[in-house]
Amino acid sequence: MLVLLLPAYGQQTTLLKGKVHSWKNDGCLLVIVERGKYDTLRVAADGSFRYETLITEPVERGLYLEYLGDNRSVINCYLTPGQMTEVYVTAEKAEGRLKSVPSFAGATRKECEYLCKTAGLWCGFTPEYTKKDGTLISFKEYRQQVENYQQQLRDLLEGTRKEFAIQKKIEIEALSDQVLFLYAWGAMRNQGDAGKDPDFMAYCDGIDLNDPANTGIAEQWLRFYIGRHPQAVPENGTVRFFKVLREKISSQEVRNVLADQRMHVYFALGGDEAMPEIFTEYKNTSTNQEVIAEMQLLYDRLAKLIPGVEASDFDMQTVDGRTLRFREVIGQGKVTYIDFWATWCGPCCAEIPYVEKLVEKYKNNPDIEFISISLDNDVHKWHKKLDQDKPAWPQYVIPDNFNSTFAKEYNITAIPRFMMFDKEGKIININAPRPSDEQIDVFLQKYLK
Repeated sequence: MLVLLLPAYGQQTTLLKGKVHSWKNDGCLLVIVERGKYDTLRVAADGSFRYETLITEPVERGLYLEYLGDNRSVINCYLTPGQMTEVYVTAEKAEGRLKSVPSFAGATRKECEYLCKTAGLWCGFTPEYTKKDGTLISFKEYRQQVENYQQQLRDLLEGTRKEFAIQKKIEIEALSDQVLFLYAWGAMRNQGDAGKDPDFMAYCDGIDLNDPANTGIAEQWLRFYIGRHPQAVPENGTVRFFKVLREKISSQEVRNVLADQRMHVYFALGGDEAMPEIFTEYKNTSTNQEVIAEMQLLYDRLAKLIPGVEASDFDMQTVDGRTLRFREVIGQGKVTYIDFWATWCGPCCAEIPYVEKLVEKYKNNPDIEFISISLDNDVHKWHKKLDQDKPAWPQYVIPDNFNSTFAKEYNITAIPRFMMFDKEGKIININAPRPSDEQIDVFLQKYLK
């Protein structure tokens, strides 16, 4: 076991200062982010800021930029006790928008530059899955790309502090465990089959699925196995997952983690007609009684939300501030397709043009209505967005956000979310396809006949 010995700093003040581009002084703030906790930092009219805090050891902090023209950038910084870090953010045009480009100075410049260069999914690892002639690369070639990328990361650590470099090298070595199995999905996206590559299959055979340290890989392995071993008689995918999990993994600890995770994901999507069978299979797989009890509460709630059940009611507000009940909007003789969104949600905003296209396409169809319900707790931002977009379909807001009765009743933990209700206000689907889905018209037409 590698023991990382860090120098003893003691509690000292650290200073983060700098300046950001295009500051409008419009009430937006620069925020320091740490594990879901935020220190709100006020920024001067010229974009300059100064942030002091007491720390006892080096820490990573993210600067969250949310102001007009910026793509909600997160800039990672490294702070050490008793020293100053400076970050200056300029702007570059990218795809019609301003892109934040940071530069660093001060005692931790090298560390901040490393964090900036390696930000992103899988530390920014973006492999090539095909050769110039379009054929799939081998797993051996893919693995070489991983090793090359790891070496690039090691090279970027040159000049950084010893304790920082040691910790990051541990993360770099762990990268192979995180990304090697991704070859299977990359091959699939490029019309290939990783199962035909003997080196990949040898790698799969060497994975200890019962080792709790391999839980993440084990989940991917199970999905890969299920995809390559379809049933003669098709069955629900989640039911199949639980059965294969019990068949292939004997460690109850690993079973519990994977079963609990899968059940959380399923319930987050709202459940469906297969929910009773799925929940039975789950309880036959996990022995984690505390989590099973939590899942039982969710099951009891979601059982009221399966297709054909009358929709639960809740309060929402109109654009002019009036309070309206949900069931005053749905069940009025039309099928209702609803977009639940928020101005701060990037994927939500990306769906708005597709909603607009649906509204235009079906504007002369008397059997369907489209509405949008925002979960913005800042109603001012919601109004500002509506003033900019000028949507031609009904808009409502639930200011209590995820703490609202609606979010609790419908188990909403993430957005965007789309739902559809029939002409009598009964549930059709509380996790309907997105407007951008290629099959959205097929889905809608099914219920408009």
